[in-house]
Amino acid sequence: MLVKIGAAGFSHTDYQVYEGFYQSQTPQIGSHEPAGTVVAVGSKAAKSFKEGQRVGVLLFRHACHECVGCKTTRDIRFCEKKEMAGVRSDGAFAEYMIADADNTVLLPETIPFEQAAPLMCAGVSIPW
Repeated sequence: MLVKIGAAGFSHTDYQVYEGFYQSQTPQIGSHEPAGTVVAVGSKAAKSFKEGQRVGVLLFRHACHECVGCKTTRDIRFCEKKEMAGVRSDGAFAEYMIADADNTVLLPETIPFEQAAPLMCAGVSIPW
C-alpha cells in the first residue's frame, strides 16, 4: 500500500540508526513510527484496506514466508529477510511511504495522527 504520512515519530531507535548501531545502509529515510492515510492499494491489500482509510504502520514489512524464522514461528519479527522501516529500509520521514498490509492497523477517527504515530513502536521490538 502507499500511505500519505500524517505524522511520524522520532524514537531512540532513530538515534541508534544515526549512531550506526544497526549498521544501516545510508542514505536512508528514518522513522518507524508512521500514521497516515491510504492513497493506493495493491491487490493483496485490497482485501483489508481501501483508499482514504486512516492507518498506523508497524516497523516490520514483507515477511518472506520461506526462512526458518517464518516457517517455525509465523511471526515477522523472526523473518531473516524482512524489511524494517527506518532501520534497514526507508521509513516515514517522507511525504509517502510503502506499507505492508499484514503489518498495518486501522486508526479510529478520534485519534490524531500525532498521538497514533508513537504507538506504532510501542510494544513492537526487534529480536537480535
